[in-house]
Amino acid sequence: MDKDLIDYLDRRFSSIDQRFDQVDQRLDQVDRRLDQVDQRFDQVDQRFDQVDQRFDQVDQRFEKLETDVRRAYVAIEDLRGQVRLVADGVTGVSEQLSQHREEVSQKFREVESFHRHSYEDLRRSHEDLDSRVHRLEATG
Repeated sequence: MDKDLIDYLDRRFSSIDQRFDQVDQRLDQVDRRLDQVDQRFDQVDQRFDQVDQRFDQVDQRFEKLETDVRRAYVAIEDLRGQVRLVADGVTGVSEQLSQHREEVSQKFREVESFHRHSYEDLRRSHEDLDSRVHRLEATG
């Protein structure tokens, strides 16, 4: 091969080598930038993981709250039933008390009536005895 051709090819290869070096440098820069982007994505992934954990915690709290609310509703319904039973009992006792009050009033009226009649009978009897004693004393 001819020396000029070799020099020409050396220059061309050298120029191509320089271009490859430039491309390599650019690829290295792109690699560094991609590494930075990867790091940022890793940070974003970590943040999403934290957000996911928080959502899981919130979900757990809501589930607990739903469970507590269901239990409260059950307890309230149970209390309503118990209040109904107490109200029915109070109504029954109130009715019994009214009946008892009426019976006592009736008995009291009977006792008053008896007492009035007995008092009249006693008064008459006393007057009768008193007049007999006065007659006996006068004759005696």
